[in-house]
Amino acid sequence: MKNKIKPDTLINQKYSSLLLIIFIFVPLSVFTFGSISKIWNSVTHDKTNFPLTGKHRTVSCSECHKKGILAGTPSECETCHLYKKNDDVHSFQLGVHCGECHTPTDWKIIRPGSWSHVIETGYPLEGQHRMSNCIQCHEDNIYSRVNSSCYNCHMDDYKRAKEPDHILIGYSTDCDNCHNNTFNWSGALLDHDKFWRLRGPHSGHDCSVCHQNGYNITSDCINCHRDDYARAKDPDHIKSGFSTDCSSCHLEGSFSWSQAKFDHGFPIYSGKHQSFLCSDCHQSTNYYEFFCISCHEHNKTEMDREHSGVNGYQYESINCYFCHPDGN
Repeated sequence: MKNKIKPDTLINQKYSSLLLIIFIFVPLSVFTFGSISKIWNSVTHDKTNFPLTGKHRTVSCSECHKKGILAGTPSECETCHLYKKNDDVHSFQLGVHCGECHTPTDWKIIRPGSWSHVIETGYPLEGQHRMSNCIQCHEDNIYSRVNSSCYNCHMDDYKRAKEPDHILIGYSTDCDNCHNNTFNWSGALLDHDKFWRLRGPHSGHDCSVCHQNGYNITSDCINCHRDDYARAKDPDHIKSGFSTDCSSCHLEGSFSWSQAKFDHGFPIYSGKHQSFLCSDCHQSTNYYEFFCISCHEHNKTEMDREHSGVNGYQYESINCYFCHPDGN
């Protein structure tokens, strides 16, 4: 004999099946507020004066409806994001209407044309500045009256710079003077004339030719040309005691050491001596020594006769120069 199902058992099974279907197909965001019972989800909420878009569509109801209170919930952004959630990083310094710039999708997604850093602040965001987080320049979330000078943010970078040493050399703290590449510090443009004029062959060299040991060097010629000075034998610069300031003789923009200017003192650019070679008179490597009597056509006997009445006369080159400094 088959067991008979009691009517109340059958009803319980039907209700159980119905409840199972409800839990499967109806969203769990079902709230009962006081005497009002209604199924709330993103679809039903869209019929209110505040459709759920972007991030609002995925947040829990209690995020906006504290303690389950529906009535009187404000729809202004600032009411929730400043007074309730306190997550306005600007602290109202840029205004009170979040929606004028931000979209519900993400705080970092700004409405096109809604806000311009250059228009609002006068400071264009270029290169790396455009990619930086706001907080890197606006510490402590201070957005008003921020000093826009380079040094205000990059003081530590300036102090750390050692090639060249910015502090030692006295570089300007206005980074824009040299660094026009706003993505990195390399590739700076430098007005070298402020330190040493690049003329002639110097203008075509790579920086490393002079700055082999770094950028903190003096502008003295001998700093780079010590070997050239030591090798010079016609005349011998060391024995002659020539100045190590190359520019005192050699033209700054010349491409050859032979292009030199030299105040000889004795006229060699005109008159009888203009066609002579240096070695005609300077017969040793010491150019402080010179010889007049060895190359002149007159001999000692003739010179002695001509100077017989000259007080202090001696047949020596140095005496010739003392009496005839202009060659006459």
